[in-house]
Amino acid sequence: MITIFRWSIFKISSLALILLWAFNPLGSQASIRGVYLRSGIDEEQGRITYYSPNVSTQVYLTPFDGWIGLSRPTIRAVYSSAIFDPISSTQYVDPSREGTRDIINMLGGDNAAAISAAMDTWNNVRIPSLESLTDYSASNPHRWLDTAWHEKVMNYSGLIGDRVEGLNRSLVGNISFAIQSSYQNYNVSAK
Repeated sequence: MITIFRWSIFKISSLALILLWAFNPLGSQASIRGVYLRSGIDEEQGRITYYSPNVSTQVYLTPFDGWIGLSRPTIRAVYSSAIFDPISSTQYVDPSREGTRDIINMLGGDNAAAISAAMDTWNNVRIPSLESLTDYSASNPHRWLDTAWHEKVMNYSGLIGDRVEGLNRSLVGNISFAIQSSYQNYNVSAK
Protein backbone atom coordinates (compact mmCIF):
# COMPACT_ATOMS: atom_id res chain seq x y z
CA MET A 1 0.00 0.00 0.00
CA ILE A 2 2.88 2.36 0.75
CA THR A 3 4.24 1.85 -2.76
CA ILE A 4 0.89 2.78 -4.30
CA PHE A 5 0.84 6.12 -2.49
CA ARG A 6 4.57 6.80 -2.71
CA TRP A 7 4.70 6.34 -6.48
CA SER A 8 1.27 7.92 -7.03
CA ILE A 9 -0.05 4.98 -9.03
CA PHE A 10 -3.52 4.95 -7.50
CA LYS A 11 -5.91 3.38 -10.03
CA ILE A 12 -9.02 1.21 -9.90
CA SER A 13 -6.83 -1.88 -9.83
CA SER A 14 -5.00 -0.39 -6.82
CA LEU A 15 -8.30 0.01 -4.98
CA ALA A 16 -9.22 -3.59 -5.79
CA LEU A 17 -5.82 -4.75 -4.49
CA ILE A 18 -6.27 -2.79 -1.23
CA LEU A 19 -9.78 -4.21 -0.69
CA LEU A 20 -8.59 -7.75 -1.47
CA TRP A 21 -5.78 -7.35 1.05
CA ALA A 22 -8.04 -5.81 3.72
CA PHE A 23 -10.60 -8.63 3.55
CA ASN A 24 -8.04 -11.41 3.23
CA PRO A 25 -7.80 -13.26 6.58
CA LEU A 26 -4.04 -12.71 6.79
CA GLY A 27 -4.27 -9.03 5.85
CA SER A 28 -7.12 -8.26 8.20
CA GLN A 29 -5.40 -10.07 11.06
CA ALA A 30 -2.28 -8.04 10.44
CA SER A 31 -4.36 -4.85 10.49
CA ILE A 32 -6.00 -5.83 13.78
CA ARG A 33 -2.61 -6.77 15.25
CA GLY A 34 -1.26 -3.39 14.16
CA VAL A 35 -3.95 -1.67 16.20
CA TYR A 36 -2.85 -3.48 19.36
CA LEU A 37 0.91 -2.95 19.00
CA ARG A 38 2.28 -0.77 21.73
CA SER A 39 5.65 0.53 22.71
CA GLY A 40 7.15 -1.07 25.76
CA ILE A 41 10.42 -1.68 27.52
CA ASP A 42 11.09 -5.01 29.13
CA GLU A 43 14.22 -6.21 30.82
CA GLU A 44 15.22 -9.82 30.94
CA GLN A 45 18.41 -11.53 32.03
CA GLY A 46 19.95 -13.88 29.52
CA ARG A 47 23.17 -15.56 28.56
CA ILE A 48 24.92 -14.41 25.42
CA THR A 49 27.84 -16.37 24.03
CA TYR A 50 30.56 -14.43 22.26
CA TYR A 51 33.12 -16.05 20.01
CA SER A 52 36.61 -14.81 19.32
CA PRO A 53 36.86 -13.01 15.97
CA ASN A 54 40.36 -14.41 15.52
CA VAL A 55 39.96 -16.69 12.50
CA SER A 56 43.06 -18.71 13.25
CA THR A 57 41.64 -19.82 16.62
CA GLN A 58 38.27 -20.65 15.08
CA VAL A 59 39.77 -22.88 12.41
CA TYR A 60 42.53 -24.30 14.62
CA LEU A 61 45.44 -23.21 12.42
CA THR A 62 48.60 -25.09 13.33
CA PRO A 63 51.97 -24.85 11.58
CA PHE A 64 52.15 -28.59 10.92
CA ASP A 65 48.58 -29.63 10.15
CA GLY A 66 47.43 -26.68 8.07
CA TRP A 67 43.77 -25.72 8.31
CA ILE A 68 41.79 -28.00 10.61
CA GLY A 69 38.07 -27.50 11.11
CA LEU A 70 37.31 -25.38 8.05
CA SER A 71 38.74 -26.13 4.66
CA ARG A 72 40.44 -23.51 2.50
CA PRO A 73 37.50 -23.42 0.03
CA THR A 74 35.11 -22.78 2.92
CA ILE A 75 37.21 -19.89 4.22
CA ARG A 76 37.59 -18.54 0.69
CA ALA A 77 33.79 -18.73 0.24
CA VAL A 78 33.20 -16.89 3.53
CA TYR A 79 35.50 -14.02 2.59
CA SER A 80 34.28 -13.91 -1.02
CA SER A 81 30.66 -13.59 0.09
CA ALA A 82 31.66 -10.82 2.52
CA ILE A 83 33.54 -8.94 -0.21
CA PHE A 84 30.71 -9.19 -2.75
CA ASP A 85 28.04 -8.06 -0.27
CA PRO A 86 26.69 -4.66 -1.46
CA ILE A 87 27.38 -3.14 1.97
CA SER A 88 31.10 -3.78 1.47
CA SER A 89 31.00 -1.28 -1.40
CA THR A 90 30.11 1.47 1.09
CA GLN A 91 33.15 0.94 3.33
CA TYR A 92 36.05 3.45 3.34
CA VAL A 93 34.79 5.40 0.33
CA ASP A 94 33.49 8.93 -0.08
CA PRO A 95 29.78 8.69 0.89
CA SER A 96 28.91 11.66 -1.31
CA ARG A 97 30.26 9.96 -4.45
CA GLU A 98 27.53 9.17 -6.98
CA GLY A 99 28.28 5.43 -7.12
CA THR A 100 28.18 5.13 -3.34
CA ARG A 101 24.95 7.14 -3.16
CA ASP A 102 23.41 4.79 -5.77
CA ILE A 103 24.30 1.73 -3.65
CA ILE A 104 22.92 3.36 -0.47
CA ASN A 105 19.69 4.28 -2.29
CA MET A 106 19.44 0.73 -3.68
CA LEU A 107 19.69 -0.58 -0.09
CA GLY A 108 16.74 1.59 1.00
CA GLY A 109 18.32 4.91 1.92
CA ASP A 110 20.67 6.10 4.65
CA ASN A 111 18.85 4.56 7.65
CA ALA A 112 18.19 1.15 6.08
CA ALA A 113 21.73 0.90 4.67
CA ALA A 114 23.22 1.97 8.02
CA ILE A 115 21.30 -0.71 9.92
CA SER A 116 22.30 -3.33 7.32
CA ALA A 117 25.95 -2.25 7.52
CA ALA A 118 26.02 -2.74 11.30
CA MET A 119 25.84 -6.50 10.72
CA ASP A 120 27.58 -8.77 8.25
CA THR A 121 25.90 -11.19 5.83
CA TRP A 122 25.34 -13.71 8.65
CA ASN A 123 23.89 -11.13 11.13
CA ASN A 124 27.07 -10.98 13.20
CA VAL A 125 27.79 -7.69 14.98
CA ARG A 126 30.33 -5.51 13.17
CA ILE A 127 32.65 -3.33 15.26
CA PRO A 128 32.96 0.33 14.18
CA SER A 129 36.38 1.59 13.16
CA LEU A 130 36.99 4.14 15.90
CA GLU A 131 39.68 5.99 13.93
CA SER A 132 37.13 6.99 11.29
CA LEU A 133 34.75 8.64 13.80
CA THR A 134 34.79 12.43 13.95
CA ASP A 135 35.10 12.63 17.75
CA TYR A 136 37.89 10.03 18.02
CA SER A 137 41.02 11.30 19.77
CA ALA A 138 44.33 9.48 19.34
CA SER A 139 45.49 10.95 22.66
CA ASN A 140 42.58 9.21 24.45
CA PRO A 141 41.87 6.11 22.36
CA HIS A 142 40.05 4.14 25.09
CA ARG A 143 37.26 6.58 25.86
CA TRP A 144 33.66 5.65 25.13
CA LEU A 145 32.31 7.05 21.84
CA ASP A 146 28.72 7.38 20.70
CA THR A 147 28.08 6.30 17.14
CA ALA A 148 25.26 7.10 14.73
CA TRP A 149 25.24 3.49 13.48
CA HIS A 150 21.52 3.59 12.64
CA GLU A 151 21.53 6.99 10.87
CA LYS A 152 24.36 6.74 8.34
CA VAL A 153 26.70 4.13 6.95
CA MET A 154 29.88 3.96 9.02
CA ASN A 155 33.27 2.40 8.43
CA TYR A 156 33.74 -0.87 10.28
CA SER A 157 36.87 -2.69 11.41
CA GLY A 158 36.22 -5.71 9.22
CA LEU A 159 33.90 -7.16 6.62
CA ILE A 160 33.06 -10.06 8.92
CA GLY A 161 31.54 -9.28 12.31
CA ASP A 162 31.91 -10.81 15.75
CA ARG A 163 29.76 -13.89 16.23
CA VAL A 164 27.22 -13.64 19.04
CA GLU A 165 24.77 -16.39 20.02
CA GLY A 166 22.09 -16.78 22.66
CA LEU A 167 19.80 -13.97 21.53
CA ASN A 168 16.08 -14.59 21.49
CA ARG A 169 15.43 -14.49 17.72
CA SER A 170 11.65 -14.54 18.21
CA LEU A 171 11.69 -11.18 20.01
CA VAL A 172 10.30 -8.28 18.00
CA GLY A 173 12.23 -5.12 18.81
CA ASN A 174 15.71 -4.13 19.87
CA ILE A 175 18.08 -6.05 22.09
CA SER A 176 20.82 -4.15 23.89
CA PHE A 177 23.94 -5.73 25.30
CA ALA A 178 27.61 -4.82 25.69
CA ILE A 179 30.49 -6.76 24.20
CA GLN A 180 34.20 -6.10 24.34
CA SER A 181 36.15 -6.42 21.14
CA SER A 182 39.41 -5.36 19.60
CA TYR A 183 40.92 -5.09 16.17
CA GLN A 184 44.28 -4.32 14.66
CA ASN A 185 44.98 -1.22 12.62
CA TYR A 186 48.04 -1.08 10.38
CA ASN A 187 49.69 1.91 8.76
CA VAL A 188 51.46 0.67 5.67
CA SER A 189 53.63 2.82 3.48
CA ALA A 190 55.09 1.92 0.12
CA LYS A 191 58.82 2.40 -0.27
